[in-house]
Amino acid sequence: MAQCLGFAIVHSYCQPLVCLFLVVVCPGLACSQPTSRVENELVELWPVVSREYDVWKPPRPRELLGTITDFDAQTLFFTQSDGKVLQLPSDRVSRISVSFNGEVAEASNLVAEHRYLEAITKIKDCYQSVPQWQQQILVAQIVQSLAAIEDTRRAAIIFGNLTDAEPRPLLFYECIPLCWTVQETDAALLSEATNWLQSENESMRLIAASWLLLGERKAQAQTTLTSLKQSQVQVIAMLAGLQAWRLTPVTETKDRLVNWLAYRDSLPPPLQLGPTEFIADRLMRAGENDLAIGQWMRIAAQSSTQHHRVAQALESAANQLARSGHSATAQNLLPWIAQLREKQ
Repeated sequence: MAQCLGFAIVHSYCQPLVCLFLVVVCPGLACSQPTSRVENELVELWPVVSREYDVWKPPRPRELLGTITDFDAQTLFFTQSDGKVLQLPSDRVSRISVSFNGEVAEASNLVAEHRYLEAITKIKDCYQSVPQWQQQILVAQIVQSLAAIEDTRRAAIIFGNLTDAEPRPLLFYECIPLCWTVQETDAALLSEATNWLQSENESMRLIAASWLLLGERKAQAQTTLTSLKQSQVQVIAMLAGLQAWRLTPVTETKDRLVNWLAYRDSLPPPLQLGPTEFIADRLMRAGENDLAIGQWMRIAAQSSTQHHRVAQALESAANQLARSGHSATAQNLLPWIAQLREKQ
């Protein structure tokens, strides 16, 4: 069994106020290569959580095995192994495992193997050979791969194309390439983002506002977010509201933290990663280093399919641990980070 390198740190920094770790992720498990064919397709439904729930006894997700026949923004159509047909609300779907075949399976697996450039090329060559509901999964993997190689501009364009004709299931908005920290970007992206503010595509306007929010176009970006909070597409409205957190002065972090954490924990799981990145970065800048480490470790525990973002979180945690005099603990994270970065 793979050694759980993250366990000691997760345990040390896990506090009720800080985070809730539903699982402990072993690096061997997080980085294991998926098989090209699974016996059944899996759908995981997240339970509706109230803000008053016990963070130490969270409701468990519901897992179903069977066959997915269609998946749109409203409904996932599913046939269970016993033959029962279900229509599941798409906004409750937190994870799916799809049975691809042949070259499509090989192309899709390249993402989990961190072979991102190969994945982009091979998925583009074969994605049109599968049903449309599966195509959106493959296109989302291209977006994830582009983000992993830090090509945010192309990731934004392709995500915009994915959502241009119609909204997509909430699950796919986990990979929307938004900025959640004080991350700087290149001039080409900033130039195009200014034009995207005028787009009819709400996803493109949201992405643009996200990357322009802390720069010279702050006023335009803020106006765009205010408008998008009224979007008829619920996930767009939610993300626009969450992006507005970034305008809060660092000095107000402690006052806002409890509400931020409570609201983050009430979100659908696919939408929690970005806000957690924001909270961790903000806590670090506010001098709350232990709490920041807790949030980065939460990302490692709960976002195991987003390998490049987990690696970034672990690198931030390791750097902060080293600066805080915990060099040995920081060193324990390095093999985990290496596995998440290494091509397999």
